[in-house]
Amino acid sequence: MYGYIQDTIVSPEYQGKEIGFNLLNKILENIKGKKGYLLGVCPSKISVNFYEKVGFIKRPEDLNGFMSLEIK
Repeated sequence: MYGYIQDTIVSPEYQGKEIGFNLLNKILENIKGKKGYLLGVCPSKISVNFYEKVGFIKRPEDLNGFMSLEIK
């Protein structure tokens, strides 16, 4: 199973209030326990750190900055 997130975008006036984090965690809750599930994201350059904090890893072989998170 595969899933893809284009990016998580929160208006600047609402950033820093964990809205994006809560949205992403809601997605992760829904796929929790689905072993072998791979969730991918192609984040903007400014959101890479956000996805790393959640557990996504950079795929160095992908020049477009693709990141993924494998559910184990």
